[in-house]
Amino acid sequence: MTLSVCLITKNEEAHLRRCLESVRGLWDDLVIADTGSTDATVEIARDFGARIFHVAWQDDFSAARNFCISHATGDWILSLDADESIAVRDHAAIRSFVSRDDVDAVLAAQRHYLTSTVIGWQAGSGGYDEGAPYPGFLDVECRRLFRNRPWLRFHKRVHEEVLSADPAQPLRQVHGQWVIHHFGKVSDEAVLRAKAEAYIRIGAKKIEEQPDDPQAHYEQGLAYGELGRSDEALPYFERALALSPGFRDAQVQVGVCHARMGRHRQALTALGRAARALPQHAAVIALEQGNVHDALGDTPAAERAFRRALAASPAFAAASVNLARLYERRGRHEQAQDCVEAGLRYSANHRDLLALRVGFGRASIRLLLQQRRFDEARARLAEMDADADAELAGFRGAVALGLGNAPEAATHLRRSLELQGSHEAALNLSIALLAVGDEPGALAAAAEAVRLAPNDATALARFRQLAGQTLRQRPPGAGETSLTLFFWQPHSIAFDGRTPRTRGLGGTESAIVYLAEALAGRGHRVVVFNNCDEPGRHEGVEYGRWETLPARAVAERPDVVVGVRDWQRIGRARLAPVQVFWTGDAFDQPVLEGLGEAAGRPEIDFFMLQSEWHAATFRAHHGVPDWATVRTRLGAAASSAARPSRPAAAARGRRLAYASTPFRGLDVLLDLFPRIRAACPDAELDVFSSMQVYGVAREQDQDQFGAIYKKANQPGVHLVGSLPQLELAQRLQQTRVLAYPNHYAETFCIAALEAQAAGCAVVTSQLGALPETVGDGGVCIPGDPRSEAYQDAFVDACVRMLSDDEVWQATSERALARAWGGYTWAGIAAEWETFCRAALTVEPPVLERVAVHLEAGR
Repeated sequence: MTLSVCLITKNEEAHLRRCLESVRGLWDDLVIADTGSTDATVEIARDFGARIFHVAWQDDFSAARNFCISHATGDWILSLDADESIAVRDHAAIRSFVSRDDVDAVLAAQRHYLTSTVIGWQAGSGGYDEGAPYPGFLDVECRRLFRNRPWLRFHKRVHEEVLSADPAQPLRQVHGQWVIHHFGKVSDEAVLRAKAEAYIRIGAKKIEEQPDDPQAHYEQGLAYGELGRSDEALPYFERALALSPGFRDAQVQVGVCHARMGRHRQALTALGRAARALPQHAAVIALEQGNVHDALGDTPAAERAFRRALAASPAFAAASVNLARLYERRGRHEQAQDCVEAGLRYSANHRDLLALRVGFGRASIRLLLQQRRFDEARARLAEMDADADAELAGFRGAVALGLGNAPEAATHLRRSLELQGSHEAALNLSIALLAVGDEPGALAAAAEAVRLAPNDATALARFRQLAGQTLRQRPPGAGETSLTLFFWQPHSIAFDGRTPRTRGLGGTESAIVYLAEALAGRGHRVVVFNNCDEPGRHEGVEYGRWETLPARAVAERPDVVVGVRDWQRIGRARLAPVQVFWTGDAFDQPVLEGLGEAAGRPEIDFFMLQSEWHAATFRAHHGVPDWATVRTRLGAAASSAARPSRPAAAARGRRLAYASTPFRGLDVLLDLFPRIRAACPDAELDVFSSMQVYGVAREQDQDQFGAIYKKANQPGVHLVGSLPQLELAQRLQQTRVLAYPNHYAETFCIAALEAQAAGCAVVTSQLGALPETVGDGGVCIPGDPRSEAYQDAFVDACVRMLSDDEVWQATSERALARAWGGYTWAGIAAEWETFCRAALTVEPPVLERVAVHLEAGR
């Protein structure tokens, strides 16, 4: 008797070679029907000498299999899938059946290897080497070895089976003691998902053809369940039960679906019915009941249920895992460990049990370290795997440190940080290095601890303790002509030197970019530490991640660190000889809460503020001394380009613009624009506004300010959105008036300055620092922008600027003179340089200063 091995394939290069190798020497004829492979499947099959046929896939496994076996020449057929194999030791058993003439088919176990437990799961390898890598398996009876007879064919689109198509030829079958090993359920998650989705598609056709088949509905429920879509799986299990009460384990599946959907009471009811009707599934049912009780917070009931599951099946790994986790959460650590060890006696390779063993072991070492029981911790470490990972190396370093062996501790802790850093390892390394006299190394390790855990108080305190005097002094040989300046804006939106040239950017962030570039242009080394996506150099400035600042400060010794908007860290830790807090936030903003407590800011040398109004309110509210406040200005982005020529009214038409965030008066302006247009019928308004300048997604921006944007849907209004600043500058050069009825107290207002640099007259509010910034280059209207008097004055001012060319021309020229005379980034960078050099100048001792004055006769 001869044997044909038959397979259907599609893109099975990952499995096919193993499958065919496993049956080499067993077949007399090898037939493969390929349904459209685009990988190396066909080439692999050809290497094994297969006869290859091609068939179009029709969402029908039976049709494809029957096509394949129609080409078989053997007396018997063994039908396999590419992700299956046969153990060599079972070849003889298969051959023994092929030699018989009293049977038509042989039933065998299709063994599905699994990494998680399901109904019917068994622990262990099942006695085969093929199962050794996996914690368990599920056996399902199948009919894959059968005579090559025309009346023996596969039936059903999916989950197909061999049946007799001739009532006069009843199927004679026996059970064979051999196994088909199936590895498809331990595939990549994406592969499993794709397979389940295909089964759902084909299963729908199967149900359409066999609407009263409970098996078809049950299979569809399983497919949806594998995808986690319990709400869609549930009706199929319920339909299977309606067609056949007590069908397989459908009642259990109903309970599981309710549980996964969070319908805990319905789940307990369904599982209770299943427990009475299906005692053979007692372990799985008890496990699910335990999970539901646990979700309800009923710990005693959950524990009882998990114990019932283990009593019914001591090898049930999932129950051991869940019971151990429950014990651990309740602080019953020894019981948790005992539960894990008991489970591993049955399932030595179970992934979750092994992970719990490791986790519990590490937790016990961590507890011993906290209790300073170093000898016991060392003994426990000796039981762990020899190949140390980062955490174990850190533990070994902590033990050595606790036992007084600082050199050994440093070795282990360095290894831990090389593998994967933790701030605990870095802190311990700092202690070990200081103990052996390596003060620079100790400081560097403390800086690394702060990088790894920027908000950890212990790490910051350690760094502050070691860095204080070292980083307060300029190192010998520090540059006299050039300075090193670090700007630091932690948790910022993502930006670098390219950003303002490609999209709109907030005033603070754009100011950092342009000031850094201007300082670099004066020969200084400038690094901006922020939340940039891609650290690198742009326009002469380096951009790096904010977390790296402490380590970089230790290694590179900057002259000045400028903390932008964030004051807590530079307020408590010394990173450079001069530390400056630069903010554009008004005195009452939440980000500044606590700044008034001097004890929280002892390391801030100067406060860089953006206007006289800003400085005055800041000093009054936060108690900052006058000598520590420094006033800077912001520059216009346009100052990096050429100054525009003398503006002409005729060239600009009657165009207004709004160029700020939507919550700073856009609603007022859009309400007033119809009045402006009534007086100037050809008036146009460009709205350059969105929250995307602060990194807010478009959808979120619309959700929050969509009602304001809808007001822009009126004649003469063009809702442009945010633009890159240089592009905005060009657009503003075509505009007469920046119309800005702001009801927000600005500390400077970069929007007004950018407009003036483009030759626009500014009509805005007399709030905050706006009068300082606008000066005589516009009109600042007093009062509440929502009041009738303010709005009348605002409309009149806008109309006058649009209709009176002489008034507008004079205002425009004054605006240009202000912006280009005192608000260029080149000029501002020169002032920063002067300030930094003065701040770095070390004054002589008091007695020496007095002597100098006396000698000069003062």
